[in-house]
This record gives sequence, structure tokens and C-alpha cells, in this order.
Amino acid sequence: MALLLQARATGAMGYVFTSSFLIRENILALVLINSGFFVFLLHLLYSVFLTRLGMRTLLRLPRWLDKAL
Repeated sequence: MALLLQARATGAMGYVFTSSFLIRENILALVLINSGFFVFLLHLLYSVFLTRLGMRTLLRLPRWLDKAL
């Protein structure tokens, strides 16, 4: 199973590198930036959601978000 996952991940990265080379665009950087932004938004969403459920003591919220809530 682990070998299958490694082969699929290698194939996906190869596809990204090949496409990036052929169209002369840094697709990997775009994917990493977008996924980083997506993770940030998910963190905010879960923080707000869990705070509303009363689990505020389990979270360390940013100061600006803590003031907003």
C-alpha cells in the first residue's frame, strides 16, 4: 500500500513538473501559495466554529480574532 501511495505521489509531482516546464509557468509555487491560503482560511473557520461550541480554552486564537469574537 505504501509503495502504491509513493508511486502515485511521484506520478503527480512528475505531471506538475512536466506541465510547468511545457507551459513555462511555476505551477508548483502557485499550488503551494493557494494551499497555504486555504489552510489559513480553514484554521480561522475551525477556530470560530469551535469557539462557538464553547471550546475556547482549547484554542490559541490570534489577538485580532479573539477581539472580534
